[in-house]
Amino acid sequence: MPFLSPSTGSSDGLVESFLHDMDALDHNALKPNTSKVTPLPKKRKQATHPSQNNPQTKKKKQPSWLKRKQELELLRQQTQAMETRVVYLQMKKTSPSDNSHFFNLQKEKTSALVEKQRCILAQNENMQLRSKLQYYMRQYEALQLAMATGEYQLKELQRVLSGTLRVELGTLRACRTHVFDMMERRLDARFHKLEYAYRAMYQPMTSIDTDNTDEKRRTWGCGVYKAGAAAFRGKNHLEYHVDIHRRRAIP
Repeated sequence: MPFLSPSTGSSDGLVESFLHDMDALDHNALKPNTSKVTPLPKKRKQATHPSQNNPQTKKKKQPSWLKRKQELELLRQQTQAMETRVVYLQMKKTSPSDNSHFFNLQKEKTSALVEKQRCILAQNENMQLRSKLQYYMRQYEALQLAMATGEYQLKELQRVLSGTLRVELGTLRACRTHVFDMMERRLDARFHKLEYAYRAMYQPMTSIDTDNTDEKRRTWGCGVYKAGAAAFRGKNHLEYHVDIHRRRAIP
């Protein structure tokens, strides 16, 4: 009880002072009484004053230890009365609401258990989420590594392809003139061959036809064979389709 601490401290101080006074009285009691050993003339002198030895005229002084003892007893009684009062007030305060207090206590215990279970479940869920987060972080790091590797490979491939294309383009530019010249020479040679074949096919046929018709005219000379000669001449002088023969001649 915090409000009883001052009285307890004062009572302890009184007890200590009381014990100190008792020790002092005991110490004085053990000393020899030198007041009784006095010279005779002094006694006579004291006897001449009978008023000093009169107990009624001399006021009796109360010892300090007795006073301290009475104060200590009074303090003890006050302390006991206050403690009794405190116990009574506590009983009076708690007695009407014992059932409600018990009910509230049980309710608080139940709530505490529920909250404890929730806390355990939340901790387990946090552990699962933490493990999932770590797994996803590892997957993310692996994905970043794969993407970085892919980008590096793509850059290397682009570099190699660009170098190869540059080499091929340079080669094509270098041999472009030579290729075109070679193709032009081949085409010219082919056209010359076709022209020569066309001329060779056209000129001998016309000469043979004219010779045949002239010889027949000179030999036969009769009117009966004029129709046959004209037919032979017309047959041998049919129109010559140059384009058709040219296409046939070209492989």
